[in-house]
Amino acid sequence: MRIDLYLKVCRLANSRSAAQRLCDGGSVRIDGTAVKASKELHGGEIIELELHGKIKRIRVLSIPENKQVSRSESKLLFSTLD
Repeated sequence: MRIDLYLKVCRLANSRSAAQRLCDGGSVRIDGTAVKASKELHGGEIIELELHGKIKRIRVLSIPENKQVSRSESKLLFSTLD
C-alpha cells in the first residue's frame, strides 16, 4: 500500500491529497529518509510525521487489504513510539 493511502486509512491525514502534500513537502520520513507519496509500505517500518512543528513517530504494525477500514480497526494498524 502507498504511504499516502496508508496515512489516510489510519486517519493520520484527513484525505489522500493532504497526505500527498505532506509527502511532497518533506514532512514524511520512513526510517529517516524523506519519501514520495508513491512509496510502498511494508510492515515494521517507522514513519516520522512532522505535523504543526511536532514530530510524531509511528511503527507500521499491519497493512490493510482494503482502502477503507473502521475507526476502531485503523488504530490497530500502527503504534505510536513517542
